[in-house]
Amino acid sequence: MSDLVTLVSERAAGQPGRLFARYLETGESEGLIHELSYGQLEERSRAIAAELLERGCGAEPVLLLFPPGLEFLSAFLGCVYAGAIAVPLAPPNPKRLPRTLPRLERVAADCRARFVLTTSDLAPLRARTAEGAPHVAAAEWIASDAVDSSRADAYSRPTAAGQGLCHLQYTSGSTGAPKGVRVSHSNVLHNLELMKQAVGQGMGEGAHEVTWLPGYHDMGLIGGLLQPLYHNASLTLMAPVAFLRRPLRWLEAISRFRGTVSGAPDFAYALVAKRATDAEVAALDLSSWTTAFCGAEPIRASTVSAFLGRFAPAGFAASAFAPTYGLAEATLIVAMGSPGARNKTLDVDPRALAEGRIEPGPRTLVSSGQILSGCEGRIVDPETREVQPPNHTGELWIASGSVACGYWERPDATAEVFQAQTAAGEGPYLRTGDLAFLDPEGELYVVGRKKDVLIVHGRNVYPNDLEESVKACHPGVRSAAAFGVEVDDEERVVLAIEVDRRSRDDLAAIHRAVLRAIATDHELAVFGVALLKRGGLPVTTSGKVQRFAARSGYLEGSLPELARFEGAAPAVAGGDARGPQAGATRLRRAHEIAAWLQAWIATTTGYDPEDVDLDMPLVGYGLDSAQAVELASELGDQVGQELDPALTFDYPTIREISGALAAEGRSAKADEAPSAQEAPADPQIEAKSPRDDATQGANESAEGETSSQPPPTSPASVAERAASEAEPGPGLLDSAEPIPPLSEGNLILLDAAFLALLSVIVGPSFVAAGAGARLLHQAGVAWWGLILALPILAILALFVMALLTWAVRLVLPRPEPGIHPLGGPAGRAWGLHFVLQRVVSLPLWRSVFQSSGALRWLLLRALGADVGFRLRTAMDAEILDAHLLTIGVDAMLSGGTSVSAHLTAGDQLHLARVVIGARVELWAGASVALGCELGEQTRVGCRTMLLPHVKVGPRCTIGNFARIGEASRIGEGAWIGDEVIVGRGCVIEAGARVPAGTRLAPGSRVAAS
Repeated sequence: MSDLVTLVSERAAGQPGRLFARYLETGESEGLIHELSYGQLEERSRAIAAELLERGCGAEPVLLLFPPGLEFLSAFLGCVYAGAIAVPLAPPNPKRLPRTLPRLERVAADCRARFVLTTSDLAPLRARTAEGAPHVAAAEWIASDAVDSSRADAYSRPTAAGQGLCHLQYTSGSTGAPKGVRVSHSNVLHNLELMKQAVGQGMGEGAHEVTWLPGYHDMGLIGGLLQPLYHNASLTLMAPVAFLRRPLRWLEAISRFRGTVSGAPDFAYALVAKRATDAEVAALDLSSWTTAFCGAEPIRASTVSAFLGRFAPAGFAASAFAPTYGLAEATLIVAMGSPGARNKTLDVDPRALAEGRIEPGPRTLVSSGQILSGCEGRIVDPETREVQPPNHTGELWIASGSVACGYWERPDATAEVFQAQTAAGEGPYLRTGDLAFLDPEGELYVVGRKKDVLIVHGRNVYPNDLEESVKACHPGVRSAAAFGVEVDDEERVVLAIEVDRRSRDDLAAIHRAVLRAIATDHELAVFGVALLKRGGLPVTTSGKVQRFAARSGYLEGSLPELARFEGAAPAVAGGDARGPQAGATRLRRAHEIAAWLQAWIATTTGYDPEDVDLDMPLVGYGLDSAQAVELASELGDQVGQELDPALTFDYPTIREISGALAAEGRSAKADEAPSAQEAPADPQIEAKSPRDDATQGANESAEGETSSQPPPTSPASVAERAASEAEPGPGLLDSAEPIPPLSEGNLILLDAAFLALLSVIVGPSFVAAGAGARLLHQAGVAWWGLILALPILAILALFVMALLTWAVRLVLPRPEPGIHPLGGPAGRAWGLHFVLQRVVSLPLWRSVFQSSGALRWLLLRALGADVGFRLRTAMDAEILDAHLLTIGVDAMLSGGTSVSAHLTAGDQLHLARVVIGARVELWAGASVALGCELGEQTRVGCRTMLLPHVKVGPRCTIGNFARIGEASRIGEGAWIGDEVIVGRGCVIEAGARVPAGTRLAPGSRVAAS
């Protein structure tokens, strides 16, 4: 076949009505299914191409931003038909723009894309990218699903269609420099032909592929979408998040639709083998599955063994499991095991392997198969460039028609990577950067990386990025080196850090700061931290850190260490007890959920429960993608609802998860038993850190899946939730639901106290209103006069209620600011105040006070707050511990706002005054924690959270969805855009501007603009 345009056109002409692809909307084989025939695919591709050509698009990059579904493939082929260069990317997540938008902007700037193809649902995001991503916003956005199929008649094939470059596959590079691999049409066709030979009968007559891999990674694009098209096969798709929510859906789809080919990274096979029950396995028929490719590094022998053993009863043949090797720079596939001999292993000595020798030992390596016919592979010494004999390690070099044309507009990098020559002058070869060896039979074993990069849980991690975060996390850090060590057959992060002499007494604090910084900035766990004396890091004569030497010194124990901290590798959780089990009383309150999470983390990772910090990102404890999915599943059993597996990405800490789920539970209390349903269609998929390796890229894409659905189960969009003025924000732990400092056995006394106060306050108010009505009647006022007097009588009743409330507050003891044990006098006083809060927040009060600012002011004054006049509070604004509040004149609190002056941690109560200046506006969903100070004329956007002890100067603007960390200071007149995350202890000087989408590391300082 000469090109993809001809391929698709011939398929459609010969069999227009034949099914090409189906998309499982919910991931369930019996759920809603969308279908696309060969004829419809060709028609949609031509229509999109006609739209691009009419808008002046030529042979230039076009960004593709699509959620899972069938529209992505039509858009990709639309670019091919138009002669454009497709650039598949993870779509921006509206809820996590600070994390997803920067890379998108870097790619758009690098390729200078003038057009963006997306969906009607995502197209409105363009307006939100204007400030943080000017190149993305400047492009012309086209909603491909809004293009009428009749536009296909206007298509005329340009000369460039099917020629030259097909697409740019962007790799991660460093965080600041993504690289676009230039993949030509001939590269794609050559690689598809290689796969056809490798897969063999699996892509014969009646072949069917099943995949959940995203199309913006080359494993999903080439191996998942284009392979069945090339082979005239059919395809079943589901969203990656559908697999993560319930991994067995993958195998159920293979069984239901008789899939012959399907594949995934190593972690996916391990996850589905672990989660499947005997009953579920018995219901499967996997006998049709002839090729199960596993394309990720490392491929673990334990995974192969577990999967084969678990699903052999379902008809899965051992010969079907096919480890593979590939990378983006070679389009996709390079090596695969041949049918019947796909699971070769070799036991080697890891010490000898590190020295380049292959000797028998305890470490089991899994072969990636043989280099495919049509490819040439050499093992080359990276220093001498000498070709190595069998059983000698070196860098893998590749020559093939699948090797891409180089990097986009990076001639130096292209020459270095794509045009290598051996010492004998043979070449050019592609330098893969992977260390490997070939055994005498030609089996390829990949054993590591030559590049200065770590692979952690299937992600590429660049040491310089980690080192920059470490240097900024604590003033006692002078310099750092990041490197990887192998622990239990897995690479883990270790940091060697030079410490300033003046900070030697604060080593534990430095260690905590390092763990928090790496977890917050990179969502990684650190296995080991070595704190060294000044001058302890090995460096070159020019002062550059020698990471390899630091790694060797760490392993040998020869570094001048002041202290070493090492954590055990996370254990795989089994059937251990982790708090209340499914079927027990459901967890409702934030502190109950938090306690369960602490126990789960402790059991899973081996940490001491007392060391599990409520504010440490969970990834900092070493949770991988499989454990994150398991956590969401088990926690869902405890709270009685199905949770998104992306829960730990949307709410990274225990405090945030527990607060969000408690708020969700309160809002759903009226509908106590809704069935746990899937979140609606089209979840947005976001890769945490796209890979420069094809097979590894798919692994990461699944690890980084995160739904754009609002947390955790609500079907509303983020925009809809922001507009809602009745939903309280998650706030701090228990900030939206105070916990009475009483045991469960004393709850009856609490209710009795509530009823007593209710009778004391409400009863006399109605008596006063009734007495007023009786006096009017005795004075001879007619019945219609009494009706006209009802508003006056109501105001009289409310006035009496406010006076009685005031009187009760004077009688009750007041807890003083500070930290108090819950069982002490302050805790008991807080309990009485909590009872009173329940009295004065009755629906009667809320409805009557909805339209009366003066009466709201009177109520808050009665509760003990220092409140300026003309306070405006919308319905359901939540004010806690009013006696600790100072609220200025004309402040406005919108619906759903939560203002707290306390939190609980363990058995302690924390109280601190909240000061809200004059003319402050708190918009819907804002959350202001204890100890905050807001200067006058400050505006705080909707769904924004101010953590404890934040100080905000006057006349500041804080945008929507911002999060301001603990003990941060914001100077007068500062402006902070939407979606900004400010780390703990940051200083933003007066007049400074922080653009939307910014993420400031803890301790950062932003100078005045």
